[in-house]
Amino acid sequence: TDQSCSVDVVDVFFDEIFTAVPDAEYTFLHWRKKQRGFCGGSDKPCRLFTSGFDGNAALLQFLESDEVFYLEPVFAKPDSWERKASMSQRRMGLGACTANGMLYAIGGYDWPAGVSFEGPGLSINEQYDPTTDTWQTMAPMNLGRRWLAVASAYGRCYVLGGQQARDQRGERSVEEYNPQTNTWRARADMPAARLGHAAVALDGKIFVFGGTLSPEDSAAGTVFVYDIEKNSWSSKANMPKARVFSSASVVNGRTYVMGGTERFGAKASADTQIYDPANNSWSTLPNMPARRTEHGASVVRGKIYIMGGRTDELCPRGPGCSNPPPLSSLDEFDPESGTWASRSDMLGVRTAFGSGVLGGRIYAVGGARSGAYARTGGPIMEEYTPPIGN
Repeated sequence: TDQSCSVDVVDVFFDEIFTAVPDAEYTFLHWRKKQRGFCGGSDKPCRLFTSGFDGNAALLQFLESDEVFYLEPVFAKPDSWERKASMSQRRMGLGACTANGMLYAIGGYDWPAGVSFEGPGLSINEQYDPTTDTWQTMAPMNLGRRWLAVASAYGRCYVLGGQQARDQRGERSVEEYNPQTNTWRARADMPAARLGHAAVALDGKIFVFGGTLSPEDSAAGTVFVYDIEKNSWSSKANMPKARVFSSASVVNGRTYVMGGTERFGAKASADTQIYDPANNSWSTLPNMPARRTEHGASVVRGKIYIMGGRTDELCPRGPGCSNPPPLSSLDEFDPESGTWASRSDMLGVRTAFGSGVLGGRIYAVGGARSGAYARTGGPIMEEYTPPIGN
């Protein structure tokens, strides 16, 4: 609600703890970060006190003033989506990384409506602050990339492979972004070029699954592992089924590689392949509820959320090419019980977007809202709050 209350603080004996209590259908997210706001960004009870003011003339004078400060809670309805501030650059085929409480939307490309060919890979890097719902442009990558893979480890973002332009082969190069210094540096190249691959970070290593060498090649089934400390690569057991544009999610030390396709533009799969790094082995699970490729995947409290993407084969480029729209559905997978549950749809259909988790909430950024080849990359950001107790 828009209700508010005021508290007059007039002495040095004030010491109170403020707890945000939501209505039954809502959950407390955090205290809003704003000018003259207290506890901004924190999701814990906020303690305000004046005991340190005693004997300090400047603080006592401040206490006697009429200045106003704020303590504003932010609530959300569980299992719901909310539109957030858009990026400055619309794009699809991008990657998303979360580090130090921020989300970074990196690379991708645009394909404006009415233009015959999609644009080249972008080097842009934008930072999103969920506590203020604002974007800021940060240092760009050294190389523009599209259909790249991104992983987060030790508070840094790792960008792996991708493609510089349409119809080009993939890249082997790797870049590391340090948000603290807003700088990029090159790291050891991957063993082979890849685009449309999936990557996750686990125990100081980054695992890269599948992808393809070029849009004309079939999907690869390789698994490459990057050791962050040693800045070196190794190869592991191949995937049972080679896939491009799949997703990869880590739960309890195992990686769930879901969906994807056999080649660019092909019909999506519903496969669930599980990689266990402890014994370098693969296993499979029953299929997902829906076939998906170019979809998003995020993990919140041990559950995997699979969203958006597309299902059907894309028709060839040219006159009369018409494809069905992407998906807006969201499915939740519980690895412990092996069960699926349908959750609230995204606010619109979406494919080829980035996704990440901050504060227990999922953010879906960018992507395309058309299944056709001439599709426009979007700047849109949506925030999903999972069900309470999940």
